[in-house]
Amino acid sequence: MGSTIKSKYKVFEDTSPYTKNSRYDNPKEIFKGILSELKKNVKKNDFFSAVDIGCANGEFLYFLKNNFPKAKLNGYDFTQSFIDTGKSFKGLEGVNLKKKNLFDIKNEKFDITFCLGTFQIFHEIEKPLSKLLDITRDGGLIFIESLFNKHDIDVRLEFSDNTIKEMKGVWRSDFNQHSYSGISKFLKKRVKSFKFDELPMNSEILYNKNTPSTFSFTFKDYKGKNIITNGLNLILNSTLLTIKK
Repeated sequence: MGSTIKSKYKVFEDTSPYTKNSRYDNPKEIFKGILSELKKNVKKNDFFSAVDIGCANGEFLYFLKNNFPKAKLNGYDFTQSFIDTGKSFKGLEGVNLKKKNLFDIKNEKFDITFCLGTFQIFHEIEKPLSKLLDITRDGGLIFIESLFNKHDIDVRLEFSDNTIKEMKGVWRSDFNQHSYSGISKFLKKRVKSFKFDELPMNSEILYNKNTPSTFSFTFKDYKGKNIITNGLNLILNSTLLTIKK
């Protein structure tokens, strides 16, 4: 079925937190959940090659480097200023950072592939999932953190954040939600195993009216659990898809 959506993912570098080097020592909560899952498969002093697709300024790679000092780490992102920020940070010395799109990767394979907060920019799953499988060695692992929907509904979302001058009137599509069902149908018979795990948010993120309305903040449900949302009035249920190829 054809799509009429023409909105695309767009980076506004001047407002992005990934052009700043003050974030490295305050890892995101989702990193801790991913680390817990990763430690079920690899040990601290194991050697493995890994790539972070859409690595931004390399925050997660710095977190990985501190926990797996012998790993060979690579980070690719298509925004040069993010890569430049990572390269200027001494804590990422020895990490291979390059301006590169997922689909530009040729003749490279990794033991572990990460794609965190990036998969949701895609309208369709087949092309990016196929490429992530292609760049991962047989027997390797893929970790995808995204807004996967446990209900059998796929969501394509368009929005325009008019609270910031340079964003006004620019239609984007950054928060698509792919269903567990659709992902499962694609992966079945292609991989050894896969599973979905919702990642808990154990820290509060305060609302900041001075940041773009797409930035996340939390509120509490009736049980006192932190729920992530943003100015789009969405529930951002961060979910980790772990694939064993």
